[in-house]
Amino acid sequence: MKRKSILNILFFCLGFSFLFVFASCSNEIEIKQTNHGTYLKYKILAGNAFTKTITSITGEEESQIFNSKDITKMFEQTGLEEVKVVTVENNGFICSAKLSQDKSDMISKSGIVYDEPKKLAIALSQPRLTDLYENLSSELANYIDLFMAPSFTGETMTNDEYLDLLSSVYGEELTQELKKAKVKVSLVTLEGTSKKFSVDLINLLNLTGTFIME
Repeated sequence: MKRKSILNILFFCLGFSFLFVFASCSNEIEIKQTNHGTYLKYKILAGNAFTKTITSITGEEESQIFNSKDITKMFEQTGLEEVKVVTVENNGFICSAKLSQDKSDMISKSGIVYDEPKKLAIALSQPRLTDLYENLSSELANYIDLFMAPSFTGETMTNDEYLDLLSSVYGEELTQELKKAKVKVSLVTLEGTSKKFSVDLINLLNLTGTFIME
């Protein structure tokens, strides 16, 4: 597999599967109910430290670090429908997709998204994320393993302990970028009600209890 494809998979696993990514610039998710189904939109602009790490590996500093075709394929493999991916600048992408009508896509099956006619919510917990992890292909699961997130491994540790672990493997600059990162989430119901949330990324990577956005 080409190195860039590996990196795209890493971003996919960390980003879309609600483990998110090491991205301090922009990390946004919108889930919107419509008369034609429930759609999600995911936008990421990678932070400077992560971008530098990638370009140092690929040796292609001026190129787009994401490949839209590769990312589209990976999202489609989860069972999502109407997947569209466009790259942004040289360090980001926007993906839009539709949750499957029969709830057979990976996100719906995990129970992370509660999508009913009169209610829309996101519920994150170690058991739900572990279930999501266990239903990934072995290849994708192996890449998630690289980041050792307690939310997926089921381990118990403090945020500082997890950050120290990451720092020992990936360096202090990348870890500090993660520490500052936030995730913006928007939920739009069929009636048009919109609710917005901003969450520290570290608290999603190292979940305790159940975190609900509704």
